[in-house]
Amino acid sequence: LASELAALEESRAALLEAAELPSGWELVHAHRDNAIYLVKRRATRASAASDAASASDAPAASTSALLPATDRFGKRLEGRHVSARMSEARLRYLAACAGVEEAARREMQALCDTLSESLPLLAAAAHWALLYSTLSAHVGASLQKGWTLPRLREVEDGERALRVEGVWPYWLSADGAARNSFEWRGLWLLTAPNMAGKSSLMRGTLAAALLANAGLYAPVDDALVPRYDGYFLRTASYDVPSEGRSSFAQEMDDVAVLAAECGARSLVMLDELGRGTSAREGSALGVSLLAWLHERRMSAIFATHLHEMEALLSSPAAPSLPGLARKTMDVSVDDATGKVEFHFTLADGVCTDSLALHAARVAGVPDAIVSRAAALLAAGGAAPSRP
Repeated sequence: LASELAALEESRAALLEAAELPSGWELVHAHRDNAIYLVKRRATRASAASDAASASDAPAASTSALLPATDRFGKRLEGRHVSARMSEARLRYLAACAGVEEAARREMQALCDTLSESLPLLAAAAHWALLYSTLSAHVGASLQKGWTLPRLREVEDGERALRVEGVWPYWLSADGAARNSFEWRGLWLLTAPNMAGKSSLMRGTLAAALLANAGLYAPVDDALVPRYDGYFLRTASYDVPSEGRSSFAQEMDDVAVLAAECGARSLVMLDELGRGTSAREGSALGVSLLAWLHERRMSAIFATHLHEMEALLSSPAAPSLPGLARKTMDVSVDDATGKVEFHFTLADGVCTDSLALHAARVAGVPDAIVSRAAALLAAGGAAPSRP
């Protein structure tokens, strides 16, 4: 390759030397044709003065030997010329470029032939290098964020409880997030007002359990995590008109996936199931799903605003669910002012007021709409959601 590069440099110098400019002409580079041409400079007062000055210093190069230029297809280019010397130097330069390209191709092919027997080893080395660099980045970022390395239960450990100290949502900083500590086993029914942090708690807990099972740092102060064989998180659904599916049909598709793929060693999070249909039917499906999960001793958190589920669970036809624990999110409400304060912390209990009117007001819904909704709730005998 060294000799080809030397020839290229020599031809480049020759091309520059051949590009001799007659007085009143200028050099242009045509990228599409990969060529240089001489064109007559447009006459201006400044150029005329410059040409006159250069003419007095040195005799002008002859233009009689200039030839009409052609493009790469051989078509004559009006107003553009080349000299025989330029044309010859250009061809030598293009040949030198082609020679360098061919020499580089030969060198690369020789390198490939040499490395071909070691390609599996090189691929493995590249794979592990990427893995190690990713792990290094994860550890560095985790230490900066204050994450810790959770502990995993032994494979033969039959205890399925998940114990966490100070878990917080992974998308928030450690300083600005509310932390939760709890021991979770079996089945939880989580009811809490809108905006109280149910979904954040579920997503943060599942992410911490997944990271722990992967041997990675997690947003917790400490944790003892069972080994799970699967993770299932169901959140809000949307309709898919292109597939002829309503939002409720999407919800039921998620339940079918849960039933087919999850077992006693899976971690299941169900957020807002049954919103796409009537409260009565959604509550019945929710209680039935709770019973199905309980029978299979699955670890699951079922979050809902369907308060009718409590009435069904207390009815004579309700299934027996001795392992069902009821949880809520801590909220303070000032009865005098109606001010709502969310603490985003887990607590025992049942929520009977979703504070929907408060959420509507925070979202900017006009006061006339919120006030009328409160009046309708009061007229219907229902306890109004606090505005």
